[in-house]
Amino acid sequence: MNQTFQREMDVVTPEQVRLKFQTAGIGSRAGAQAIDMLLLGLVILLVYALFGEVLIRTGESLLTEYALAGAIVLAFLLQYGYFTVSEYVAGRTIGKRIVGLRVLQDNGQPVTVLSSLIRNLLRIFDFLPVGYTLGAIVSFLHPSDKRLGDLLAGTVVVYDTAGERGRRNKRTNKVIERRRVNLPAFTLDERYKRLVGREDWLLLRTFIDRLEWMDSYSLRMLAPQIVAHFTAKLELTPGELPALPPEDVLVALYEQLREDWEL
Repeated sequence: MNQTFQREMDVVTPEQVRLKFQTAGIGSRAGAQAIDMLLLGLVILLVYALFGEVLIRTGESLLTEYALAGAIVLAFLLQYGYFTVSEYVAGRTIGKRIVGLRVLQDNGQPVTVLSSLIRNLLRIFDFLPVGYTLGAIVSFLHPSDKRLGDLLAGTVVVYDTAGERGRRNKRTNKVIERRRVNLPAFTLDERYKRLVGREDWLLLRTFIDRLEWMDSYSLRMLAPQIVAHFTAKLELTPGELPALPPEDVLVALYEQLREDWEL
């Protein structure tokens, strides 16, 4: 997909790590939306077909009214539940995954439940007056390609393609290879791995991604704080972590956790 006219957005995470993203424009988002609506349409058609079969078999007028109301409510829940749950759990829907997009908070963190609810409940206004007119206009005029739901929820849709992930992993692997000579044999028990949540993983991955370009001051400030975060999160004692500089401790942790999180 041509990305010549894409805009870029700089964000600073709560850990004061600066990240640069390419924001997704109208064309890419419309493509993802079309895929999602096609999939949802097929599911909703199946739901209506099942309800129709029930009505044909019963033939009761009262049951018909309840069945019709139930079908409408279920279709609504399927549509908004699909977008809300998918973007909260995975950061993207099936359509966004195919196109190579991801939804993030303005600070680069994964979307929260509330943010996902807000941005998707306001989706209805993007279709006013017809089609996707209002949403397209707002997105086109906004410097970060945001629609109304993004503005109120504090979210942004960015590119997260396989190529970009591949380049990021290649850079990360080079950093790890250079530091591996300092790493002792270290294995993190499974019970500790289960304590790591997606926000913890994103914090660690973001640090490792930026390690190559981080200046010495930022490194001295950030690395000990992140090590302290994981020490508390995993309920570890200082002696259970390798006796290394903080940044190398984080590299060792990353190597132990990446297989569970990088799909």
